[in-house]
Amino acid sequence: MNTFLIIANVIVLISVIVHMFLGDKDIKSIMPDLSEHKRFENWIMARGAFHVVSVDILMITAGLTLINFTDLLDPHRTILLQIMSIYFLLYAVFFLIVVTVSGSLPKKFLKLCQWALFLILSGLIYFGI
Repeated sequence: MNTFLIIANVIVLISVIVHMFLGDKDIKSIMPDLSEHKRFENWIMARGAFHVVSVDILMITAGLTLINFTDLLDPHRTILLQIMSIYFLLYAVFFLIVVTVSGSLPKKFLKLCQWALFLILSGLIYFGI
C-alpha cells in the first residue's frame, strides 16, 4: 500500500460526501423564485454542473479504492494515476482562474480554496505513482 494514495483516497472520499450533501445544501440556498423562469433555468444548469463534479470525484474515489485495495487495475495503474493527477491539476488551475477573474471578494482565495484541495490531491496522487 502507498501512503500518498491512501491519504488521497480518504480525502477524495470525504470530499465527495461533503460535495454531494453540504454542497447541494449551499446550492439550494441560492435557489431563485420559481416565477423567475430564466434565473431558475440557469440555477438548474448550475446545480447540474455542480453535481457533474460529484460524479467526477465519485469515479476518482472508486478508481483510487480499486488501485489501493485490489490488483484489478494493476496493468493500468500508472496511466490511471497520471490521468487522475493531471485531472486534479487542471481542476485546480481552472478553479483558480475562475476565482481570479470573478471579481472582488475579501480573502476570496482562502474562502474559495477548492483550488488548493485539488492541487494537494494532484500532488498526493503524483507522488504516489
